[in-house]
Amino acid sequence: TLLRLVASAGGHNDIALASMAAFSDVAKLTDPASLAAISGKVAILFAADWDDASQQLAQLFEASCSAGTYSGVRLATADAEACDELADAFSVEAVPTLVLVENGAATSTLEAPTAA
Repeated sequence: TLLRLVASAGGHNDIALASMAAFSDVAKLTDPASLAAISGKVAILFAADWDDASQQLAQLFEASCSAGTYSGVRLATADAEACDELADAFSVEAVPTLVLVENGAATSTLEAPTAA
């Protein structure tokens, strides 16, 4: 699942998302430069305002940051439509999509399944 992918990025395979964030807020990415300003591991949730699953995951990201616990992964969100340059850089084709990035390079990508 998307949440297990984030947990494994922090090196803790069985940790709940609520214990993932060491930061007090979710970074809001707007372009590649905003990502470049963050060092280390970043879990980027590419979402859309009109997509319910995207909004639910975005709320989980916010709750995780509020918990204030540590794992070494910065949580970030990006509007997949408004940040098309960033979405294109990681070949995002659907929402929600979670991309794990370390030092600017994608290490894992998980796209939500589409309805058949």
